[in-house]
Amino acid sequence: DIADAILVLGVLAVALALLLGTLAGVGIARLLGARIRSLAGTAKTLARGDLAARAPEHAPQELTSLGASLNAMAARLEGLVAETVSDRDRARALVASLSEGVVAVSDRGEVTVANAAAQQLLGLPRGAELLTLAELPAAVREAIDAAAPEDGADGSSEVTLPGGIEALISVAPLAKGGGVVLTMRDVTEERRL
Repeated sequence: DIADAILVLGVLAVALALLLGTLAGVGIARLLGARIRSLAGTAKTLARGDLAARAPEHAPQELTSLGASLNAMAARLEGLVAETVSDRDRARALVASLSEGVVAVSDRGEVTVANAAAQQLLGLPRGAELLTLAELPAAVREAIDAAAPEDGADGSSEVTLPGGIEALISVAPLAKGGGVVLTMRDVTEERRL
């Protein structure tokens, strides 16, 4: 009888230990799961473009390290985006201030840049960046075709623009098949001499 009682107590002790271990395991799994979901949520927020999102840095050490790495990556991306925006704004200001006309056309035939000088030379309305290549004067389209930028070579030609403006147009391909950039200089007065 004592042996049976010890056996029953042993089985109950093992069952109790298994129950307590299971409860502890479930609790730890939920705690870690919540922390991992928090890190995953931060990663999703970053992926959506909110570079100000930061992961909580809390124990255990592996998750703290992962959160710190995620935060460092977010800070680096935020800095790179700010630098890129600053560079873009500086380039736009430079192009806008040029006295020569500058037009960029994407590989899809969309005018992505047309500074004020280009708009004036081509007789385009303000907001000409919303145009397509087909809407530019025929002489400009012909200059682009004649330059054959797909061969990687720059090309120049002299054309007559609307209003009788004589212009020297230089066409250069953008990197990696990204379209072309045209520079235009009014040479009307030079040709009259």
